[in-house]
Amino acid sequence: MVLTISLPATKLSVMNHKVLLPSLLAIVLITAYSCIKEDSTDCKPPSLTVSANTPIKLGDSLVLHVNSIYGATYHWTGPASYSSDQQNPMIYNMGSANAGKYTVQVTVPGGCVNSATTDSVIVTVPPAPCSPSTNTASIQGSTDISFHNVSVGPSSSDPTYLMTGHGTAGDFEFEFASKSKPTPGVYNVQPQTGFLTYGQVTVNITTTGGYWASSTGKVYVTVNNNKLTATVCNLAVSSLVYGFKTTASGSITEP
Repeated sequence: MVLTISLPATKLSVMNHKVLLPSLLAIVLITAYSCIKEDSTDCKPPSLTVSANTPIKLGDSLVLHVNSIYGATYHWTGPASYSSDQQNPMIYNMGSANAGKYTVQVTVPGGCVNSATTDSVIVTVPPAPCSPSTNTASIQGSTDISFHNVSVGPSSSDPTYLMTGHGTAGDFEFEFASKSKPTPGVYNVQPQTGFLTYGQVTVNITTTGGYWASSTGKVYVTVNNNKLTATVCNLAVSSLVYGFKTTASGSITEP
């Protein structure tokens, strides 16, 4: 912004002589971005450049960046109800729920406002450490199950989302916290008893030999061709009928 100031003609005494100085024109360059918003058409919003370090690995930190404007205020919003008033905020321990686009709104002195949105932030999920055949499960030393039917969707009785494989030798089920469809990521296995919170899952296994209890482990969720796949590897399980302890692996892909 350029500010012009006119100064009147001035008389100056030099060696007893009167000298008339011409009018002076002062030009002041203001480097700070500002505006005077007298009406909706008089506002020139600031130019914005945004960036994010995408793609990013699960668990790493995301850095959001927007160019600096003197005197401006910043407000970021994004997935999973994210909000920040920092200019260049950082999000630690990124999860799959944090994937998506982030928008910053910048307000400069005088009230002019502009906003900009990042490219979609991608959170990559590590592959499962095993590769069971699609829609199969195996209990080491006990039972192999091939699913002839797979059902997915919110539970009718609990606030959970179910992915269930049905086979002649038994059923294998992933039960995720929340009725919403799980997003790609790594979920922590919890015992069947207790309340599930976001990022947790229980694994329910029933065979012709009875029910199998699981305790801790990880379930890997991926999406390929718009189809969700959940995989568990070497999960510690025990038979509630015989007390036999072993491990189970399995993979379910939605139909």
